[in-house]
Amino acid sequence: MPQLLVNLEDVADCEQAIKILKKQLGRDCGGPGPSGPGPGGRGPGGRGRRNRHEDDGQGEAGGRPDVAALPLPQKLRRIQSRGMWKHLVKIAVLADKPLSLPELDALLELPKNKMRSLKAIMAKLENRFDVQFLKVDPDGGVDASDNPRYIMPPNIRRQIKRLIDV
Repeated sequence: MPQLLVNLEDVADCEQAIKILKKQLGRDCGGPGPSGPGPGGRGPGGRGRRNRHEDDGQGEAGGRPDVAALPLPQKLRRIQSRGMWKHLVKIAVLADKPLSLPELDALLELPKNKMRSLKAIMAKLENRFDVQFLKVDPDGGVDASDNPRYIMPPNIRRQIKRLIDV
């Protein structure tokens, strides 16, 4: 099947793409037939809630797949496309000992308190993907300002390094 590029800013182009897609699906865009209301008046395709499958591989909220159930390498591959990935790679490569967030700022040459912001963004990813990129190291102590020191868990570090070597 040939690829179709659509200018999403152009309404006419989007409408044309929708017509092509409907035609590819076997639904004529004009007149009665498969695109018209089917039995029960369900509209295009005749589908409704009744035809949804309980176990369709999607999570409960928002129709997203449950990424927390994926194996760690697959979780990390999904995270690779996010802006956070470059910071995780730097931490995995450079931070081999426990460091506080201000110490990570210095090591990664980030602006002051940037790591604190990144840690908050990480927390969202950690909750969604059920992983922990940085955890407080109980043996790491604290820095001069009494900030706890964090370490990247070895399995996370190892998997990130594998992905960047590929």
